[in-house]
Amino acid sequence: MEEVESSSEEFPAKKAMVVDEVEQLDKGRAELAQYILYTQCRGKGCIKEAEVRQVLSKIRAGMKRSRCIDRTVEYLEGFFGIKVSKVETLQGFRLYIGNALETNNDEAYSDIKNRRSDEEKAKYGVLIAVLMFIYMVRRPGAQTYAVSEKLLQNFLV
Repeated sequence: MEEVESSSEEFPAKKAMVVDEVEQLDKGRAELAQYILYTQCRGKGCIKEAEVRQVLSKIRAGMKRSRCIDRTVEYLEGFFGIKVSKVETLQGFRLYIGNALETNNDEAYSDIKNRRSDEEKAKYGVLIAVLMFIYMVRRPGAQTYAVSEKLLQNFLV
């Protein structure tokens, strides 16, 4: 009977560990996604494994880090339309950013861009700027994801 009682006491502790692990992976995903978006804005072509390890320094285990990278890649593709490819090299791996949001140099979308009115282009630009601001306002390591209306208003003005 003592064994049953001790195992029932361990279950909440295991459940708390799982919840902490999920929170840790979500925070890591958000920080890595923000870093990828930041490097994309800087025009950097790839991200090395050492940079990823630095961003995900709080996630120590290899499998957890790999899971976090996979979640980040899925998140960026689903939410921002950014395709991130993981390529293995002799020195580790590299993340390549492709298929990013429309740019002026993108010939594949030239017909679509020409058909849009100036007002639609302006709305699209403001939308992208606001979404990127909301996502990027949280710095890596910060605890909150909130953006106040005043902060957003100051950004737009």
